[in-house]
Amino acid sequence: MARMIYLGDDVTLPGTGYPPLAAFQVPYPANLKGAFFLGNGEKIGLRNWAGGADAVPVGSPAWGGNFATLSQDGYLQTDIDETLAMSLFVVTRETSSDPVGFIGTYGGGTTRGISLYAGSGATSMTASIGRVGGGGSVGVTSNTTSWGVYSLQVPSTGAATLKNHTTGNANNSAGTEDRVANGAGLIRLGRLYDSGFIGQSDMALALIYDRALSDAEAGVVAAFSRDYAVGRGIALNLA
Repeated sequence: MARMIYLGDDVTLPGTGYPPLAAFQVPYPANLKGAFFLGNGEKIGLRNWAGGADAVPVGSPAWGGNFATLSQDGYLQTDIDETLAMSLFVVTRETSSDPVGFIGTYGGGTTRGISLYAGSGATSMTASIGRVGGGGSVGVTSNTTSWGVYSLQVPSTGAATLKNHTTGNANNSAGTEDRVANGAGLIRLGRLYDSGFIGQSDMALALIYDRALSDAEAGVVAAFSRDYAVGRGIALNLA
């Protein structure tokens, strides 16, 4: 039988500022370094629900009802270091025709770090991965102007996996050399360090792990990400 708690006739609960229940339910918390719920407004969105330092807004990111709009003129700077093994998850979409940096540390040239980005044309999501000998990239065909759930699993050595969970498209990187954490700085959301990524994106969720999750684990996190986005009014399905 359900029970109700009577708090009194003159008790008023705050109308805003509640953390989302999802903030306490992120899968695999032992390796979670960043959890940013941008679909709940600025106050909640800037907080790192993984327990680390909060993100700092740079410029003027715009906060909507269920996502943040990010660009070179308004992005989020985290306090999270790139590590050799990592997994990144974002719920995002591109909203301009210019190249967009969604998450990461890429600084241009051989400063590859770890990043997710889309070039001009909105036809693919691409990951940049720093490795011994220079590193490389891997892409998956995607309509990045539509909302999607994307993941990148990068081990300290061996192939990385990039997946668009809304379509099921996935690719493994050709490069398998040992990783090098050679990005240009701490992880950013909505902009990379390379000045060529000037485009704009909407982002509802970003999760950052310091290990390469398995494919099965990535599927669990993708489902969690989809459920959060749907709960915020964003229409998403998984393949």
